[in-house]
Amino acid sequence: MIDFLETVKRVDTAQPELLRTNTGATCFQFCEIVIALLRAKGYAAAHVSKSPGESQYVPPGFAARTITGRDGKVYSCSGVSHDAIYCDGQQVDIIGGSNDSETPHAPATPQWGVIPAAHYRPNNVAISLTLPPPAPAPTPAPERKAYPGDAAFDLIGQVLANDYSNVGRELDGQVGRWYGRVIYDWLSGECDTLDASVRKHRAEWLAALGSR
Repeated sequence: MIDFLETVKRVDTAQPELLRTNTGATCFQFCEIVIALLRAKGYAAAHVSKSPGESQYVPPGFAARTITGRDGKVYSCSGVSHDAIYCDGQQVDIIGGSNDSETPHAPATPQWGVIPAAHYRPNNVAISLTLPPPAPAPTPAPERKAYPGDAAFDLIGQVLANDYSNVGRELDGQVGRWYGRVIYDWLSGECDTLDASVRKHRAEWLAALGSR
């Protein structure tokens, strides 16, 4: 089992601007990355559905839909939680001090707070957006040599994949360029830390993607 709190803290370290800006959109992006990381580790992670009148975030292109609630009744889903996710059937608050408006607020903090089941609302069910359902457990592959830094390299790839997905773009040949620049500046000492190199070059690829 992974250290869940450490996982959300790693995401915050890699992309500190999300919770520092603290808007509904940046909190949602933070949740997206955490969900993707958990799913990559085999956990059933998803967003929490929200109905009209509840605090929520409506992702770009999201279409309102009907869902079947925990009580078997039909509800309207108009968006998703901006600060809570589902992980293996549990609702978890992963952002402390989150803001559901688009006006920047005081910085939020990463956390892993499992919400007691007694507090679940019947309409707040697990919902996937662009993420596919968890794949069946694969046949164990032959053990391969682990390389120092694999976890950090995986996180760079996930940040890139998430940013491309957020603007509706498929990964393209320039991904290698951005990844290479991050690693080069880190190993050459141009940037003191890997996180600093990610921040530097993420600004470049976000500009190239037209997301800023």
